[in-house]
Amino acid sequence: APVNNWAMAMSIDTLDGYEAVLTTRQSQFFNAMAGDPPDARVFSRRWRTPNWGTRLLGVGRYLGGDDLNNFTVPPKSPDNFETPIFDDDNALPRAFLATGVRHLPAGEMLPTLASGNFDPWREVLVEDVHRSDDEPAMPMRHIPLVATRDSPNHILVDVKNTGPGLVVVLDAPYPGWKAFVDDVEVPLSAVNLLAKGAWVTTGSQVVRFVFSPKSVFIGAVISILSWLLLSVLWRRRRS
Repeated sequence: APVNNWAMAMSIDTLDGYEAVLTTRQSQFFNAMAGDPPDARVFSRRWRTPNWGTRLLGVGRYLGGDDLNNFTVPPKSPDNFETPIFDDDNALPRAFLATGVRHLPAGEMLPTLASGNFDPWREVLVEDVHRSDDEPAMPMRHIPLVATRDSPNHILVDVKNTGPGLVVVLDAPYPGWKAFVDDVEVPLSAVNLLAKGAWVTTGSQVVRFVFSPKSVFIGAVISILSWLLLSVLWRRRRS
């Protein structure tokens, strides 16, 4: 979109409903997947085979082909499906509890993620904001969680009998998303640049992510006022 591209070029956070900062991060993330300098052929090949970028995005299933002939994970093929299907068990799940959390400035996240030394199953990267007073002292491998509700505007995750950590959902931290732990709003954290999370303490809790942007509220108010105005004008015209 031209408006969004102009906002990115001018370093404007938001413009006309577009979130330029998040879009810029997404572009930088995908460019890093395409090599240095970015190469469209490299990018296309990496989308068809497991790598650090696809695993961070939770891409865990691939259709077989020449690029996967040397893939070490055994193929899984339904009886009625001729092309082999491969599962990457190293891809991150849709939702998980992270206990290994490293705080970094936003500018250092992408080089760290793409360095080859980053273990996505042992730690996540979070900007130096929204620190929790109850952060785990002994990081361990992420604990997969199940989203009991997963819709475009509402994600619900039940966390049962776990220690403190960061509940992460592989979904963009777009402005307008809010996080709630047991119906109490908590700060929303941007995780690994392109995911979102909320801190939880020890015990069983319900974590909700709800998309409720101000633009929806403003649009609703304008619609109601317009309807009231039209009703008044229509009644006056009839009388």
